Amino acid sequence: AAADAADGAGAVEVPPDGKTVELLVTAAGQAVMLRPYLRAFLQRMSSLFQISLYTMGGQDYARLVIASLDPGNQYFRGGICAWDDGLTRTRKDLSRVACRREMVLVVDDTIEVWGDDWRSVLLIPRWVGEPTDDALLRIGEHLAAVHELAYGGGARSPAGALPDLREVLARARPQIFAGFVFSFSGLFPRGMPLDAHAICQLIRASGGEVEEELSERSTHLVFRRLRTEKIQRAAVLRRAHGSRPSIMWESWLLACLALWRLLPEGHMALPLAEAAKGAAPEQPDDRYPSKRPRDEPAPQPQPQPQPALAADTPAAAADPAPSGGPLRDS
Repeated sequence: AAADAADGAGAVEVPPDGKTVELLVTAAGQAVMLRPYLRAFLQRMSSLFQISLYTMGGQDYARLVIASLDPGNQYFRGGICAWDDGLTRTRKDLSRVACRREMVLVVDDTIEVWGDDWRSVLLIPRWVGEPTDDALLRIGEHLAAVHELAYGGGARSPAGALPDLREVLARARPQIFAGFVFSFSGLFPRGMPLDAHAICQLIRASGGEVEEELSERSTHLVFRRLRTEKIQRAAVLRRAHGSRPSIMWESWLLACLALWRLLPEGHMALPLAEAAKGAAPEQPDDRYPSKRPRDEPAPQPQPQPQPALAADTPAAAADPAPSGGPLRDS
């Protein structure tokens, strides 16, 4: 969404929590579930930003969905960037958006596909169909806060100068991970330094540190897969030092980054006894999945309450996952 230097809009009335999800049917008969509060989100954000849709779905499908969702062309004034045969499904590029890079903010459930444009991304993992989800209200508040910093009374740009929204977003992003040192198991391909991964850059932008190897400095080990040597080593350190490192499912990390607040670790932490013996309990909740390698099965979601987040497109259709290399398993 490219920012407009417009007055900030007031709160838009939103529907109450419901027990059903709205179903949109396109002219071609395709059924698409709409995330709760989508229309209210689009109404409010269109008063602050010029909204574009960037999707790994095909052009025909994207146009059908937009034609059904926004027949009067009130919201998506920035157009559509869709996948076609000449493009990769593993990367998105702001050079395709008809706007200066520094004027763009991105809402996406996968930061890695944006490469060096990660500084423009507000991360929100995908929606999996919960009727009581309020993610779009939350992300709307984040976007409105960035707009206010850029164009409101506290704006730092000289009069008449266009702000760099990447810098404004960096100022708005809270330092929720200050004092934390993260290590990882099973998240990244082998042979690439952590600095090459946008999620690590985002952790640093949120006040945290990252390290390749688990050490006594580590406060958290974030994992995607069980039964790794690093998880067992974390259990040894935990027994030696008490409460640290916490051994956390990746979904906890993504939820914190998306909500801009530190969430309780609670049942998103792997119990020490399970970590030590390499047992395989089910993941507590898959509401915040990242793109997985195609051959890696998704854990089964559990009916436990979690904060709700959003997807990178207004529809529930998920983008195809990028191909993954071998995972770092140490």
